[in-house]
Amino acid sequence: MKNLLKIISIIAVLFAIASCSEDNITGNEDSHSLKCTVTDECTSETAWADGNRYVNKGNWATYTQKPGSFPTCVDLLAGQDMLAGQVCFLDIPGDPDHLKIKIFLNKCWSYQDVNEPIKIQGYNGNVPSGNPAPGKFTTYKGKGEQGTSTLYVIVPVFDFYGIHLDVQNCCLEE
Repeated sequence: MKNLLKIISIIAVLFAIASCSEDNITGNEDSHSLKCTVTDECTSETAWADGNRYVNKGNWATYTQKPGSFPTCVDLLAGQDMLAGQVCFLDIPGDPDHLKIKIFLNKCWSYQDVNEPIKIQGYNGNVPSGNPAPGKFTTYKGKGEQGTSTLYVIVPVFDFYGIHLDVQNCCLEE
């Protein structure tokens, strides 16, 4: 088990090194100009697409309303206030029943090595009250490829989306 943890740490550090050296990242250019130093310890965080909170007290989980026009992007916030990337909503020409969600991770951020680090729940009508349970989200559950910073997911059109990610940061900002 200790060897497996060491291997996972090494892979995470190698990914962080690659992320810090990428030259052709697209997205929020201000967030990609950060200089970072790779560390051998990664910090695990919960991230949500920015939006309205499900509840006012307690859990900081957020949901995002379907945009009125495309493309529309919102921040991907980790640990409530760290900019981990962006979530963009894109239309699919000729398909009014689906939309494409682009999840983009900033430098130094990667998906945690868990079974389903990306969870999306769509809602029509009213957003449910109470804390959401991302493990029970059903619209999409899956993985992004380690070593990639961008993932596209096609989902049915809903009024609202809860977008939750298990991410990690393996760099220190300079």
